[in-house]
Amino acid sequence: MQATTWLKRNLHFGRIAINLSSRQLNNASLVNEVKDILARYELPGSLLEFEITESMVLHEGGAIYSNLDTFSSMGIDLSIDDFGTGHSSLVNLKRLPLNRLKIDRSFVDGLGEDPNDEAITGASIALAKQLGYKVVAEGVETEKQAEFLRQHKCDFVQGYLYAKPMLSDEVEELLIQNHPAFGKISR
Repeated sequence: MQATTWLKRNLHFGRIAINLSSRQLNNASLVNEVKDILARYELPGSLLEFEITESMVLHEGGAIYSNLDTFSSMGIDLSIDDFGTGHSSLVNLKRLPLNRLKIDRSFVDGLGEDPNDEAITGASIALAKQLGYKVVAEGVETEKQAEFLRQHKCDFVQGYLYAKPMLSDEVEELLIQNHPAFGKISR
């Protein structure tokens, strides 16, 4: 409903990211539920992003792949969340219909100070780019971290350096302030 409200007001917000559990992703009716919700609110799948963990896919396998393929065909972006903290299987990175890889904050924390975190983060960015994925770094809190990520061509960052979690009203204000037609939007 919030996405529809923003779209009607011509506020462009990118995608809404939703974390899915393995239980949800294994639910046979999830695909139909998502299709129904998108139809009810007249939203394209391209406005959604589903985040899954790498260990979820490693342990669950088969049924999840079918749902992920269907979501991808609906235009929904798929991300591996908390990359590097689970039981990584590089086979899954090439097999899944992924769009993004989200580097866990535990590696971002040491950027600018810990050479191991820098090596892992730099290698993760390079790997993702070679596979054609966009990269998101989670938990960016300092300029040192942001500079490292800029130098390594990380596509997106999120964290307290830029904004703390917000309620929808606060997000809407931010969208209005950054809208190209600022001042022309009716409240």
